[in-house]
Amino acid sequence: MCIRDRRESLVTRPARAAQLGHQAATIWFTGLSKSGADTLVLGLEKALFDLGVKAKSILGNDLRQDLSQDLGFGGDDRSENVRRAAALCRLLNDAGVITLVAITAPTFNDREQALQITGADSFHEIHVVATIEECEARDNTGVYQRARNGEISNLPGINGPYDAPVDAAFSITPSEQSLEEMTDAVLGYLARLKITG
Repeated sequence: MCIRDRRESLVTRPARAAQLGHQAATIWFTGLSKSGADTLVLGLEKALFDLGVKAKSILGNDLRQDLSQDLGFGGDDRSENVRRAAALCRLLNDAGVITLVAITAPTFNDREQALQITGADSFHEIHVVATIEECEARDNTGVYQRARNGEISNLPGINGPYDAPVDAAFSITPSEQSLEEMTDAVLGYLARLKITG
């Protein structure tokens, strides 16, 4: 395979930010499966759209139906899924888009890889806190029961690892906060960092 040097765009990120009125960033929501991250990301995407901010949601299940449909759920495949998601985020960030990612990325190493790919200045990790019991109660796909029955292996929190973040930007708790409260918290964070206006 021939590997070529990346060619830089003639349009810089600062130039795009000046035109769009906001910075590009990757906001990565990590939590157990069914923690509520997907719902938050979709709500946040709509809130940013309503504010005139260019944002795109990237959900783990959607990614696995498209770019990662060839991957399984073992450790190496999960890491490759994270790598692909982060590469997509970098491309969208280069175009001036804020990416809102809801992918478990269960290990510290997975999330560090995402940070390295997107760039430390662009990557912001938010921990969506939910207990296994809460996640199982929300599970309408049966994935937790299948894992408990031994039909699925490597499900984070059941028969696979999940390293809860120790240095996330902040945490949110869907069982204690409404969608509006969580969305407002993230919007406030983006405004304080001057990512949005």
